[in-house]
Amino acid sequence: MTENYYTYIVTNRPRGLCAVGVTRDLHNRPLKLGENNGPQAAWDESLARMVWYEKHDTLEAALEREDRISELRRDWVFYLVERENPSWRDLMQAGMHRKVTTDFGTGLGHVSGR
Repeated sequence: MTENYYTYIVTNRPRGLCAVGVTRDLHNRPLKLGENNGPQAAWDESLARMVWYEKHDTLEAALEREDRISELRRDWVFYLVERENPSWRDLMQAGMHRKVTTDFGTGLGHVSGR
């Protein structure tokens, strides 16, 4: 059985404070953020709205992507979210699931199907 890992971005509001993290359990991650789990900033600032995520086959790939996103300027993080989720909806509440592939050459992921 192959394990999946996810890199994700959470926020409190559109174009607000964002935190990036990695998880194996994407569907329970937003629930756990309110329980003082996940990135320190996420629970300090009540960042429970998951607005972007990307699936990876290995933990190393997910962590590498997390590092790359963490190094991006704020406006590039906004671009990353807005090109797939322009209204900044909570993807877990909206029940939106999409397939995302990683393009490390550009440092950005892209949607390959909705």
